[in-house]
Amino acid sequence: MPKRKFLSFSDLKFSEGKPAKATLNFPNGFGVNIYYRSSATNKELPYELELLRNNVPVIDQRISDDNIGYCSEDDITTLMHQIQRL
Repeated sequence: MPKRKFLSFSDLKFSEGKPAKATLNFPNGFGVNIYYRSSATNKELPYELELLRNNVPVIDQRISDDNIGYCSEDDITTLMHQIQRL
């Protein structure tokens, strides 16, 4: 059986807005909005993830009870892989 390829941080395309935003939807009905906050207090962790279901922001306890802030690129990839496994 072929190994499933998951989308990751490198697949994101950010808008030019403030904050910059990237959206990806996955085949399982979930998706993510990723925000880049250049004004983040921790410059090494400037990303925030918002979980989507059918393009609508949702809370899913399997991932988190709120948006997930202060993330690195690697953190975002890890979270995206978890969401794609739901």
